[in-house]
Amino acid sequence: MNKLLMTLGFIMLIILLFVAPFIIPVSDSERNKTLVSVSNFPLYDIATKVAGGKATILMVIPFGTDIHTFEPTPSDRVNLEKSKLFIYSGKILEPWAANFEHHNRVDMSLHVNLKSLCEDEDEDHKHHHHHGAESDPHYWLDIDNMITSVKIVLRELSSIDSASKTFFEANAKAYVQELEVLKEEYSQALSSCKKDMIVVSHNAFAYLSSEYGFQVTSLNGFSTDALPSAQNMKVLIDTVSDHNISTIFFEPFSSDRLMQTVANEGDTVVATLHPLVNITHDEAAMKKGYIAIMRENLQKLSTALECQ
Repeated sequence: MNKLLMTLGFIMLIILLFVAPFIIPVSDSERNKTLVSVSNFPLYDIATKVAGGKATILMVIPFGTDIHTFEPTPSDRVNLEKSKLFIYSGKILEPWAANFEHHNRVDMSLHVNLKSLCEDEDEDHKHHHHHGAESDPHYWLDIDNMITSVKIVLRELSSIDSASKTFFEANAKAYVQELEVLKEEYSQALSSCKKDMIVVSHNAFAYLSSEYGFQVTSLNGFSTDALPSAQNMKVLIDTVSDHNISTIFFEPFSSDRLMQTVANEGDTVVATLHPLVNITHDEAAMKKGYIAIMRENLQKLSTALECQ
């Protein structure tokens, strides 16, 4: 028995000597960083940029996961409880987050301008605050709302780490400047277009269409999981034909099967248009941020709308 124990001990020593050089030690600064949890990708992008490494930013919804089907696991809830700050986008998009009790949580939908889902609402009321099922939750596709969100994240991070406030302010200022450049790029690129309609699988793009003056026709309206009727399919196929639509869009986390069916009825191609609520594993590996993906969206919109 003693010989067996000595042999096992020797083997363990050899393993440790081999593995030890490859173990990356965790510094005290990393271990002691403040944990901040956010619900989705736009908030993750903002918090990561503003924190600049002075906080550990955890996105609760994993990369590659459809937010509409997500439910937090027990380990997710443990991490949330450990967080000094929890920021989410509201009960419409994230009902699980609205029901989670946290000592320091921020509902971003209470701070941005939400757009009404009511199609017959007049323009004077479209950008007033709405907080209920009648509101479009995709607020981050309004770049002004992203700028507002940066300011809220800055305020909240500064409240839990006042010593880093100046650092956070510099990061937030730089990010806002990038967003302002992006907004100008959108304004210029979409200012003169031959067409005024895009066709999508589900309408997550009302903020963009309202801001830049084009229409959105969708297969499923504002719902991501509704099954369209044969009549709806026919109407969409006719719309694509009548308006000579060259490109129709679906989202990265949804199937393109139905949109391919629509495209096959005419000389139309299918492409992705990103709603940015989450990103894929590949996009995360490439470290794609909000601004980079929004620029890709802009290029696709400009092509589909035949902008000058």
